Amino acid sequence: MGAVVGSAALRDKGSKAMLDRIDEAFPGSLTNKELVSRVSEKLAKYGYDGKTTLLCTSVCCDEITRPLESDFAAVYRESYRMGGLAGFPWGGITAFASMVAHIPDGGSALLVYAPHVGVDAAGYVGTVTRRHGDSSQSPCCDAAVGASRHVVSVWTKDEPPFDAPSTPHDAQHVYLCDALMPYAARLDESSEPMVELPYALYDAQKEIVTNIVQAGCGGTIMAAEGKVAVLGGIQINTPPGHTDYFLPLSFELFNPKGEKLEDLTL
Repeated sequence: MGAVVGSAALRDKGSKAMLDRIDEAFPGSLTNKELVSRVSEKLAKYGYDGKTTLLCTSVCCDEITRPLESDFAAVYRESYRMGGLAGFPWGGITAFASMVAHIPDGGSALLVYAPHVGVDAAGYVGTVTRRHGDSSQSPCCDAAVGASRHVVSVWTKDEPPFDAPSTPHDAQHVYLCDALMPYAARLDESSEPMVELPYALYDAQKEIVTNIVQAGCGGTIMAAEGKVAVLGGIQINTPPGHTDYFLPLSFELFNPKGEKLEDLTL
């Protein structure tokens, strides 16, 4: 996608250490407000509006990710949710095809997917303060951090991989580890694994999302003039009192057959 102009340090009055770190680790990040404004302005050229557009999200079930959904919902109303642990689209082709069937007459869909990562006030990546008055830090994304530790341990032969789940009790975690396993060496060799982790998660998710869109569009009742815009990137969560950020990494437009029409720029 095209270049994204600006820097976090110029767009927010938050902690300098935090903003500098966002610019360093996730260059090209936009505030949620800027992101929604640019996306809605771009998609308006393709007939997207607040009445006939169905918003679909695939973000982590962590409550800290909800502001992104709310910011998009201010333009496109409530979202259809496909995401689970770490933002993977665990609803799969079935959920996507169901979502497409919910698109208003003559309308289109916008799918936003992203893993998330925290950056705290001191500029540390992978942790965040979640609530006002709470000085403690917690991992962000907790599920992804746990999965990364497991896959690296498997890669270094310190522990065996999980067996395929026989019950739904923790199936998402097992499949999350499985999806991240091809990136184990990359995480193990990185000098900054908490920065590398969301990029690896995004790469894993992009492949899955693209396959779902291509398979889920075919044979649906989606109108011939309808489209599916797919925005992928990394959500960046910050401490209370600061805006969240989003690093857009891909923005694509598909037709009702699941064929990519073009790459969009912000």
